[in-house]
Amino acid sequence: IHQRLLQSAPTAFSPRLEKPLGLRSSGRVNENLERHKNVTGPHCYHHALSSARKFGGTADDYIALHNWFDESKCITADFRHRALRHHAEGIFMLERIFGTVITVSTGREVPVRQIGEQHVTEDLGFIPSFADWVRCIRPEPWMQQAQPIHQIVDPFAAEAEPRRGVARRQADGG
Repeated sequence: IHQRLLQSAPTAFSPRLEKPLGLRSSGRVNENLERHKNVTGPHCYHHALSSARKFGGTADDYIALHNWFDESKCITADFRHRALRHHAEGIFMLERIFGTVITVSTGREVPVRQIGEQHVTEDLGFIPSFADWVRCIRPEPWMQQAQPIHQIVDPFAAEAEPRRGVARRQADGG
């Protein structure tokens, strides 16, 4: 399969600097596309080749979307980077950022959500929810150190606190 994918790829892959043909995002210019095109790596390229094989067009048509998913590798360069975007909510974020469909170089319109589902399924074998990822995080004490800033910044909350205490004492018989 890899051999066939590589044979169908352009001979010298280099991301284009211009916007891929027909990228649409609800009629407005998508500023996020160029930022994500420059995060190329061989793994994203293979996802893009897979998309081209499945939906038509070329790898260049899809590389920005796959780069967006794997951009979190710059934060942590192991499998844990996937917790940020490789889930159902991440797929919907992809669609909000890049638009509902892209028109690939062959003229075919491809739903962005299907491209996202393909990426996550290729990496994980299924599409988890964000809650699936969160359940795997071991709580640490520093994660639970939220400060009651509402008492400092919200004058109404500061006024309500003493009254609540009085009401509680009265309810307790105190």
